Amino acid sequence: MTNPVLGVGIDTARYGHHVSFLDQLQRTASPSFHFKEDAAGYDKLKYSLAALAEKHPNADIRIHLDPAGSYANNLTRYLQNLDIAKVFVSIGRPEANENYRKAIFGKKKADPIESLACARFAISEKPSPAPVFSPEMESLRRCVSTLEAIAKQKTQTVNQLHAILADTFPELAVYVADISSAYCLKLLEKYPTAKRIAAAKLDSILGIAHMREELAKAIHDAAKRSTACVQDTVAELLVQQRVKQIQMLETQHKQLGKTLQIAWESLPDGPYKQLITITGFGIQTAASLVAKVGNIERFESASDLIGYFGCYPEYRDSGTDLQGKAKRRV
Repeated sequence: MTNPVLGVGIDTARYGHHVSFLDQLQRTASPSFHFKEDAAGYDKLKYSLAALAEKHPNADIRIHLDPAGSYANNLTRYLQNLDIAKVFVSIGRPEANENYRKAIFGKKKADPIESLACARFAISEKPSPAPVFSPEMESLRRCVSTLEAIAKQKTQTVNQLHAILADTFPELAVYVADISSAYCLKLLEKYPTAKRIAAAKLDSILGIAHMREELAKAIHDAAKRSTACVQDTVAELLVQQRVKQIQMLETQHKQLGKTLQIAWESLPDGPYKQLITITGFGIQTAASLVAKVGNIERFESASDLIGYFGCYPEYRDSGTDLQGKAKRRV
């Protein structure tokens, strides 16, 4: 005979969280409440869970969290270390949690509804417990997460720069495949618009590190004949601001890469370190996989692992290539 299940759902946020308690029949097992992200708030939650365990000594207490960014990290570790028997802690993916809440409660959206949906999910689905990470693994996960955030921010900033250049020097993208390359950023830092590049001496452009002579001449000529519609001081400042931001993010990324190396080397020996022996795998790729997978044993099959990462690509492309020709549809 299986143990009865009590569902505890927690909707997390920056300064505090909301918790709901349900019994096996999805009835209220204890009053729901908000609690702060501090020691007093955690104590309040602990007393409620302890009282629930005492009232239902044979029940499994399944706690399911709806994480809000990194704001569930402290709470997750706290719950995993609780000295209360038969407590299982799981963490849902925000998108999956939202879809489940919509299926049960429709358009209703509020902290109590979110936590209630998590409690129902814990009872009905009995999700697998979240892995418990060592301090060294937590450090690695934090490094990987920060690196990904910087990479995302850089991509956004590069896209913003592309949008500005569409007005100030649209032809540049034809000659430079990656406008975030060091030589292109240096060019735009000195000469932020087509007008400024056209007015510059060719020797000055050739003086930029890694600038090829053929490319410098092509860019210089294109700037003189540019169809750019914006050439004012404001546009120059906007370009230079984006350039400086990309350069800063690139510096941060390199510095954090060194920190990631330290975090990787601090990990205890294990089979996962064999990843860097795979051709094409560097420490950053290996560390990213290890940080996200955690304990490989929580996946029953390769398909489960693939599904966890959502690796089901679809080809989507449109527009024109660098020669102005329509891209081939696939």
